[in-house]
Amino acid sequence: MLLDSDTVPSADRIYEILEADGPEVPLSSRMKAAIDECSARWPAYDEAGDEIDAPWASWPLAGEVELPVVELNIRWSHAGSMLPALVEIAGRHGIILYDPQADELHLPPRLR
Repeated sequence: MLLDSDTVPSADRIYEILEADGPEVPLSSRMKAAIDECSARWPAYDEAGDEIDAPWASWPLAGEVELPVVELNIRWSHAGSMLPALVEIAGRHGIILYDPQADELHLPPRLR
C-alpha cells in the first residue's frame, strides 16, 4: 500500500480509510509519480496494447482520483522480488510504503 503522509495523517489510519466510504481525492503529485513509475517499470500491456504476463493482480494501479491509500495488488509469486524496488521507488518519491503481509512501514528519508 502506498500513502502520502501529506494526505494520510498517520499510518494507523490506513485500514480506517480503506474501510470507510469516504470520498476519493486526486492523487498527490508524489503518489502519481510513484504510480507512473511502477506502471512503466512493470507494464501490464505491450506496445501493441496486448496484455502481457505482469506481476499485477489488478490493473490499472490507480486512477486520477483514489482513496488516500493506494493498494498495489501483486501476484504472490512476484511479491518478494518486487518489494525492494517498491521500497526504493516510494522512498525516492517521498511516500510511505506499507507491507500488510509483514506489517512493516517503510518510511521515506524525509520522515525518518
